[in-house]
Amino acid sequence: MVSGSLLFIDFETACTGPREWDLCHTDSAVAETYQGSFSEAALDQARLVVSAMTSALCWEGIDRGPDMRFHAEHHLAQVRTALT
Repeated sequence: MVSGSLLFIDFETACTGPREWDLCHTDSAVAETYQGSFSEAALDQARLVVSAMTSALCWEGIDRGPDMRFHAEHHLAQVRTALT
């Protein structure tokens, strides 16, 4: 915490952009406790984009480990559910 507020440092997805992009890489409980303003709709869309990216990366590296298929299918299901 910095001056009583959360500070996100995520070097994997470091960029200057909306808070929703930072929050979408965290657990839902983090967004619930975040004290700054953000759009729930934009957060939902950002989480959908991350699921699409994660699914594609897992399918591309399906041979990297036994859990890749599970994660690929899980995130693809998230995208499909959101689009129906």
